[in-house]
Amino acid sequence: MSRAVASVDEFWKAYEAWYDRISQQLGEHPSGELPPGASEAELQAAEQEFGFPLPADLRAFYARHDGAPIWGGSEGFSDLKTALKKAAMRLGIKQAQAPDTDDDFVWWKESYFPVVEDGAGNADVVQCDAENAGRMVNFDHEVGSEPTGETFLQFLQAGLDRLDFHVVSDGELLGRDELPEDHPDFFDGDVEDWLEHKREAQA
Repeated sequence: MSRAVASVDEFWKAYEAWYDRISQQLGEHPSGELPPGASEAELQAAEQEFGFPLPADLRAFYARHDGAPIWGGSEGFSDLKTALKKAAMRLGIKQAQAPDTDDDFVWWKESYFPVVEDGAGNADVVQCDAENAGRMVNFDHEVGSEPTGETFLQFLQAGLDRLDFHVVSDGELLGRDELPEDHPDFFDGDVEDWLEHKREAQA
């Protein structure tokens, strides 16, 4: 199950190895080559535009690669430019809304940095304020935000397992639920169901 990674550098080594293996099986990179890392100047410019310093692990992530094309069932990791654009858009929506009357309800905060988008308006978010720096939040555009209890590094580690939900079949990279039912790697369920099945099998 979960591959223990002690640093963002170790995460990237594991991700790069997976991406290289899938690329070899396909005969090409499934979504192009991994992007180069952001420069120190680009990171500082992003922090200035965002208004908060990026936590150390998030900075290390973008310094190695400015985003990643494949991540579970999502749109992949956003590059810095996309993340800043999404953060600004949501902050603008929040500022245009009436003030929240429920003190426990949080829709969006200016310190939220969205790293993974699901294509439906929701996102995995890294908090960047001093008190919660590096802690993850699940953002749902309909119901608001909920802290997950994970650090960014824990989020990365958990995500490595989700990569293995993808397999190469007949020259295509598919989720196990997209395979023919008679395929040996077929699974009747989504990635979360598959992970739970693996946990139960190893218990």
